[in-house]
Amino acid sequence: IRYELYKDSGTTAVASNTTGADFTGLVPGDYYVKVFGNDGEENDECEASSGTETISEPNQLNVQENLSDETCVGEDGSISLTVSGGTSGYTYDWADMDGEEAGDPDYPEPKDRTGLLAGKYSVTVTDANGCSVTKDMEIKLPGDCNHLFPTQTECSDYLFCDPALFVQEYMCTTIKKFKGGPEQVTNVIPGAFFYYGDFVIPEPEIGQEYTPELVTIVLKQTVPGGFKPFDYLNDSNVRIYSESCGNIDINSIDYNDSEGSDGIFKIIVTFTPSVPGKYVFSTKFDSKSIIGSTPDQIDDEDWFGNAYSFGMIIDDVPNGPSFGVLGINTDRRCSDPATAPSGNCETLESAVNKDLSSASFTTSSSLEEVSGFGVAPVPFKETLSVYYEFDYMSDVRIEFFDLSGHLLRTYTDQKVTKGDQTQLNIDFALKANQVYIIRVITDRESFSESVISAN
Repeated sequence: IRYELYKDSGTTAVASNTTGADFTGLVPGDYYVKVFGNDGEENDECEASSGTETISEPNQLNVQENLSDETCVGEDGSISLTVSGGTSGYTYDWADMDGEEAGDPDYPEPKDRTGLLAGKYSVTVTDANGCSVTKDMEIKLPGDCNHLFPTQTECSDYLFCDPALFVQEYMCTTIKKFKGGPEQVTNVIPGAFFYYGDFVIPEPEIGQEYTPELVTIVLKQTVPGGFKPFDYLNDSNVRIYSESCGNIDINSIDYNDSEGSDGIFKIIVTFTPSVPGKYVFSTKFDSKSIIGSTPDQIDDEDWFGNAYSFGMIIDDVPNGPSFGVLGINTDRRCSDPATAPSGNCETLESAVNKDLSSASFTTSSSLEEVSGFGVAPVPFKETLSVYYEFDYMSDVRIEFFDLSGHLLRTYTDQKVTKGDQTQLNIDFALKANQVYIIRVITDRESFSESVISAN
């Protein structure tokens, strides 16, 4: 038996089969089949098998996305999907566009995603028949959050001033079209700018000792289409500071532009923090390094149509609040929007001096009661006990400073109240007859007191 398949009203078979009446790979349309016996003649007895069958256009799989852009604090952007068509029983495969898989391969991935950092994402939706559609999307930061500042900015300005007053919101960029060539960036002002971002090395668990370990900081720079990345000036302009703005030794600095085709560039820094606490990462960038860029698009009305983003990834974990954007302003009337920090900021040193002016020096070896806490013995040498006097329960952080405002050590305790005490083992280099500042920080308030070391 031979089966011949005809399309529409055609007289020429589009397919022939002697092994059965099944045909695959057909385009949409109307078909009819003729069945022939062993003698090659059309089998009248099988006329019932002849007839018209319609193959309809497939119910096309369709994916629409709804994006909620991130705010400055990080990790709150969202993507919700509307999926239709195909055959129900959809599965979702999410990925970040810089190559990081977003889901756990051992569990079904969700249809929608929340708590997202700014960046590019991709989802592949597959229906029950194996048909799939891939959608690329981008969560953006709003244009008013930033971590870029003018060249006059110091670490103390970033930590103790209001950075919103001197943020580098955008760069003034001149773009010209040369004969026979594309539009190119020919000038950028200001000539340089700083990135500043802070992060915290956590305290160890109560009863555990802090063990210094190598930390890797990646400053990720995402570049708009057709633009070059901003290059940092040199290794000496890549710095890590303590929370009192003292310089911290850096182990290594590397620059990775291997992902440049995706618009992602990275400065990779490693260091070993000797104590837990807050640290500040800083890099000075050369604005002129993007001269010669050939933008994919220009929109003089939208400074953030072409926007760079900067942010830190600490030991493979994105530090959401450290991410911000830098717009490109091509208006001919553009002028540098950033102003230098005013200098009217409360530095850590001034805060410590303020504490000193209201504190009394302890000279007795007995317990010295102060508002909130007391210490003994005084003068102290190898150990010091802190006694709590506040009338509520709280976790506490105890900070040791010298008179220059340098943070020397941080200790913690949990769920303490009036009458409790914490014994501190002094494991930093003490100077004889030296005055130090102790600050106790609770969930509600903070207290400070000066103490003196022994001979």
